[in-house]
Amino acid sequence: IPKGLNGKGNTRLILEFAQQQGLKAKAVEYCVNYTYGGVKAGEAFLPSIDELEYLYENKRLVNGRLAMIKGADLLLRVYYLSSSEYSNGYVWLLYFGDGDVNGYGKGNYGYVRPVLAF
Repeated sequence: IPKGLNGKGNTRLILEFAQQQGLKAKAVEYCVNYTYGGVKAGEAFLPSIDELEYLYENKRLVNGRLAMIKGADLLLRVYYLSSSEYSNGYVWLLYFGDGDVNGYGKGNYGYVRPVLAF
């Protein structure tokens, strides 16, 4: 991913900051603690906006592969949170229905998609 920090780096920085400040980072914590089908805690991360855009561009292929994995959730037509900041109080989200990208207030709820390095 050519632009900025990647999701794995962002996830690590967000988690470190939250721990230092005594804050919760629910989306990041969910990704870091994610385990399923051989994925171990700490392997998954919250993707950056660039990584989400890459997933969106390849949604059909990714969903085809996910469909082959028993119990795996397909990419939905929803807004997914990224680990990329829009501004001090906002993060970038990507809508998997049409690829729309928007800023969203931190602390609000949204869909989280843990990913592995690709």
